[in-house]
Amino acid sequence: MNLSLSQPSIETYQHNAFAFIKTQLMIMHKTAFILLFITLCISALNAYSADIRTGNVIRIDTAVSEDLYAAAQKIIIKAPVRGDLIGAGQEIRIEDSIYGDINAACEILHISGPVMDDARIAVRAITLESEIMGDLVVFAAETHIAKNARIRGDLIVFSGEVTIDGTIDGAIILKGGKITINGSIQGSAKVSAGELIINGSINGPAELAANSIQLSNSSLLKGETRYWQEAGKLAEDKENDLLIFDESLAREIQEKDDWKALPMGFAVWNILFGILAITLFHFMFKKPTAKASYFFISDSIRSIGYGLLYFLLIPIVAVLFILSLIGIPFGILLFILYLASLFFSIILASLVITYSYQRKYNKHWNNWPTIGFSIIVYLVLKLIMLIPVIGFLIICIVVLATLGSYVMSFRRKKEIESVG
Repeated sequence: MNLSLSQPSIETYQHNAFAFIKTQLMIMHKTAFILLFITLCISALNAYSADIRTGNVIRIDTAVSEDLYAAAQKIIIKAPVRGDLIGAGQEIRIEDSIYGDINAACEILHISGPVMDDARIAVRAITLESEIMGDLVVFAAETHIAKNARIRGDLIVFSGEVTIDGTIDGAIILKGGKITINGSIQGSAKVSAGELIINGSINGPAELAANSIQLSNSSLLKGETRYWQEAGKLAEDKENDLLIFDESLAREIQEKDDWKALPMGFAVWNILFGILAITLFHFMFKKPTAKASYFFISDSIRSIGYGLLYFLLIPIVAVLFILSLIGIPFGILLFILYLASLFFSIILASLVITYSYQRKYNKHWNNWPTIGFSIIVYLVLKLIMLIPVIGFLIICIVVLATLGSYVMSFRRKKEIESVG
């Protein structure tokens, strides 16, 4: 391992980037990424001037000249987007340039095209193989910054497993289970992990706290490095003044353990996905939801009945179409739509309840209050789900009433038109 003293003073670093990042960590530790994505959702209010696309698979083969809002099972970007990308789905692949920000919530995200601004991501697994000109904020189970990737700004990651093979020009804040740094960190570093492996370089001052820290012969630490691990001082500590064992950093590990990063991570990811989906669904399904809200409050018992029929009969109908051979495509499509409706049922329920409240009390909210109230309803429903047995029954009734109200809105259009 090589250590160098030919760098600016620790005080200089602390006065600029490192001090700023420490402040950001204190804020984000309390709010995590919920406020971050609520801010994202609020910014989506300019969606009327954007390109909004939905479907099972969305493929962008021609340039998009404005912001792109996309919600689908799979989203593939093969042409430039000359604005922001706001996406939600199971898998998102970005293979061309994004000229604005990326705001995405999905299961798998692969970025191989350049990003000209910031990226804020909530995913299960992300792979970055390109350049991001701004900051990258990630909440994930798995994060991989490939060897050919470069982040010009700061990197902030809360993840179960983190591997950095590329270059980070700014500062880093990493919290995770296993963190491996093989690449180059030009700025400062603040890392909290279960297992920390450093084979690369950190040029700025660093705070490293982990149950175990491994430094290889290729490790290069150029700034003052305060560290803590369960086993005590590193063997390299005796040879270099830059390595400082700091008992106070043990609290970083305690906070990480209390936070229960991985299980909590999936819970928070679920909430963030819901918040983003509520925003997208509000713009994409405003009219159907408004119609469904009429039956949700005026004929709730019958809505539950229709919802139960929908839940039981649609899979049977889909199977019958598939067995008929001729109707295989329609049967498969029907089954996919059925699964999607169940997957997003809590989100749909949150929107329908919000629209029902507005209808009942004669409220005329614009986009932001509607989205904000829907998010509150969504969080309340999530809390109700935690109640054993009774919570499950309540959610089942709400979901059935929601699905049934959509069915009734299609069957009884004239009745809706007569009441406005």
